[in-house]
Amino acid sequence: MIERYQHAARVALSLAGVDAAAQARVLDALHSRLDRDQARARRDGAIRDAHRLVGSPRVLAEALHEFYARVWPQQRHLAEPPADATPLRRAYFFACQASDDMGGEMPKKRRIHDLLFSCNRALPIAHDHAQDEGSTTHKEQTT
Repeated sequence: MIERYQHAARVALSLAGVDAAAQARVLDALHSRLDRDQARARRDGAIRDAHRLVGSPRVLAEALHEFYARVWPQQRHLAEPPADATPLRRAYFFACQASDDMGGEMPKKRRIHDLLFSCNRALPIAHDHAQDEGSTTHKEQTT
């Protein structure tokens, strides 16, 4: 299936006058976007990046789902996150983009927790200080 899209993309790029090097970059990106396993790896990597910034799987899951519902519909057409996006919003953007590439499969809260700690079993589970110290809430992280 991917080969069919690559051929059509190669023809369209040639007709548009795009040079061979640029065509190769576009086709590599196309393959990555169409390959479900690669999309899952990109989504999971972006979720892990966001977790490193947020620290709490519960807060991350809530914020990511809120971003997907409220912000992603306006940014879905972009190839890259807005230039002024924070590192956290960039991670959310790439997680949503990869999720769309997989057919819109944003993992549920429990799956996000499992994803984060299945590869980090040796790491202690971070305590959510947002409840204790009134630190940044998930609403502030998504706005």
